[in-house]
Amino acid sequence: MTSVQNIAENFRCLDRIVPSQSQLNWAMQGTNSTELVSGVRQLPLEVAQLLLASTPDVQSLRSLAVSSPTFYKAFVGAQDLIIKAVLHNEFGPDVLPHAQAAQRSVDLGLFENRFEEEKVTFWSLLDNKAMSRVYPWQFQDSLHLSEIRSPVEYFVQQYSVNICKSLDFKIKSLRRKELDRIRRTLYRIETYCNLYGGHRRLRPSLEELQALSINQLAPWEVEQMVSVQDFLFSRLAEAFTDLARHDIELAYRMLDLDWLVDSWLSLIYKDHQLSRGLSFLQQLDQTTSFEGRVNLLSPVRRHDASFLCPVFALGRWIEYIKQPLREYSDDDLLSNLSTRYTAWDDTAPFVAWKWAHADAPVYPGSAAATPHLYGSPTPHLYGTPNSQKLREKGYVFLDLDRVHSLFTDSNPCPWYAVEAYGDVDVGKWRKEMRSKKRRQELFGKGWRGYWSEEDQSRIVWHTEYKTKEYVSE
Repeated sequence: MTSVQNIAENFRCLDRIVPSQSQLNWAMQGTNSTELVSGVRQLPLEVAQLLLASTPDVQSLRSLAVSSPTFYKAFVGAQDLIIKAVLHNEFGPDVLPHAQAAQRSVDLGLFENRFEEEKVTFWSLLDNKAMSRVYPWQFQDSLHLSEIRSPVEYFVQQYSVNICKSLDFKIKSLRRKELDRIRRTLYRIETYCNLYGGHRRLRPSLEELQALSINQLAPWEVEQMVSVQDFLFSRLAEAFTDLARHDIELAYRMLDLDWLVDSWLSLIYKDHQLSRGLSFLQQLDQTTSFEGRVNLLSPVRRHDASFLCPVFALGRWIEYIKQPLREYSDDDLLSNLSTRYTAWDDTAPFVAWKWAHADAPVYPGSAAATPHLYGSPTPHLYGTPNSQKLREKGYVFLDLDRVHSLFTDSNPCPWYAVEAYGDVDVGKWRKEMRSKKRRQELFGKGWRGYWSEEDQSRIVWHTEYKTKEYVSE
């Protein structure tokens, strides 16, 4: 098979359509099609290739490449260079490696033997030069990137609005570089989901997961992951609360009101749903009906699912840190805490992180040690209750000038000044307990479905109700 034939085969996502002259004339009815077609045909090859490389995304490239034999020939002659240029246009150079890693990880998480044979690790997926030798990049892979990009852009938009709102709209919108930091983090989480989440066969231990993930990142980059995780959990909360307050079968199976508070069990429930990937989370976020949420969230509990929460809860001792961060120079911290994957030319997240943790007890044996966000004592390098409100404000995603104007120039960050959770509303808690008890009684009598004090018309007799597997042992 000739090289041209190989290229054509790799380009099968174009449906092998090369428009004929009659097809072009039909598409251009009502215009001076002869002049248009003649003009396209007279384009120098280099100009046609430049036009192809200037398209904003891969879908536009596909449309232009099949629009005429001239553009198709130009594409085939330099498809690798054109695809790389268009991917840079669509994703940007900072985000593209992370998007491609997420694309490559889709199949790897399903096949443990392939994962082991190729010695592919979570972070080796970012090495495009090495990975291209193992998994050559083809045009259809670029098209698949658009599918992954859709939920990423959805949550980027949601989180950016949430950040501006949390900052009382002191900034109107996030800049491209700030959005790209969020995008990189979301792609990292998506890659992690593809390899280890949901019902994947790969089940490393917590220590192995930690070594494969957060130990390869600087602490401020882990704080970025925790920030995005917090936000995604907040998007899950509405659907979880809807079920916890109204579902009859779930009330029977709940030991306590652990779905309605930020307890460890509640976080584990949400963590498993997060592990199912961003496309699933987008679908759940856009589902407003009780029945739809029940279908999507079943099963809701998996005791064998170890994902981000337990990994973050392990904490991370760093031998280099022997005293509060304010005692170290920026250069010392950057050189000792950065990894090969850290963006050295992007110091804004580091500055924000150091300011927030300047007085945190991050060294072993600290007398001031306090519980971690998820309940166990850890070094205070990321994911602490004290910086929870800051994470809502997206402090590790903002540019340096905004970090200074909104945070570091105002006053020092007082450690322990921010409470993670407020006082318990006793009246609300008693109401929830009454609802849970009533639904348990209905379950024992054979009823299923939706119930609330205000609406008792949606309960269904158990013989007409499809039981959901809420608990997966």
